[in-house]
Amino acid sequence: MFLVIILIFIIISGLSITYQQEFGAISWFDEESERAGLGRFSTLAGSLTAFGSLTGVGIVISFLLFKSATVRILFVLLFLYFSIISLQKMGLASFFLGLMAVMAIYKNNLNIKSIFVIVFFSLLFINSIFFLNHLISENLTRSIEFAFLVFTEDAHTVGDVNFFQSLLDRAIHLPGILIDFWGSYVYLLGVGVFGASGALGYPDFPMAHNLIFETLAVFGLPIGVLILGFIFYASIASLYYMIASDCANLKTFSSILLLMVLTSLFTGGLFFHPVNGSIFWVSLIFVFRNIPKNYLFLKL
Repeated sequence: MFLVIILIFIIISGLSITYQQEFGAISWFDEESERAGLGRFSTLAGSLTAFGSLTGVGIVISFLLFKSATVRILFVLLFLYFSIISLQKMGLASFFLGLMAVMAIYKNNLNIKSIFVIVFFSLLFINSIFFLNHLISENLTRSIEFAFLVFTEDAHTVGDVNFFQSLLDRAIHLPGILIDFWGSYVYLLGVGVFGASGALGYPDFPMAHNLIFETLAVFGLPIGVLILGFIFYASIASLYYMIASDCANLKTFSSILLLMVLTSLFTGGLFFHPVNGSIFWVSLIFVFRNIPKNYLFLKL
């Protein structure tokens, strides 16, 4: 039931972007911003970046709940659409990570032919939008243009840096802003809740957009290293059970946990965000409550 609720929530959140593109921003959502000359809208999931981590999660859940190849393809196309119109680089990354996860989970049931069918229909979906661009909203065609260009050196033509430069910025530049703001001790001693910025309700303070530096900024080096060590162990455990377990639910929750950790490496907010944090903690509890006791510390 939890997974059904999350899937419905992600779909409604994605549809709220389409609604806002056509009818304008919803007043009680986070403030609208701009990217590639288009309005960049928040969703029911919260801030502008929060929804990006959820597209891959939606794919993984839909593959567990629905066995029909046709229905699965439709869900893949739906989340491809959401990842494109979100104008979020992490939304695109999460989408491809979700595809990789289901290929790992269903490696014995998802044959090469099925993968080619999914890829074919995804490309057909994109091409048909370009072909019919005179019949549909300009927002969608420009969003697709952004999705393609953001992985190239031509990303500046849509007013943004490319995907790989963005990862570098979140690994070096943005964490450096916290040092400029708080001082050189910020990652050694931590600054408490203020280090998480908007994730804990303090949007006026700079945000690292990086799970590792955000954790150190909140908890300081000694406690932060312990927490990050546990997250690293949980990620390795999730990867192991996603591939090796015979339990479909355990494989699914393990992949969700791993997806949330991977995307938060360049977004932050893993522990504290009301939506993404809730999904992370529920997945973490499920994984560690359901793995066999003799495998708790992984026989690798």
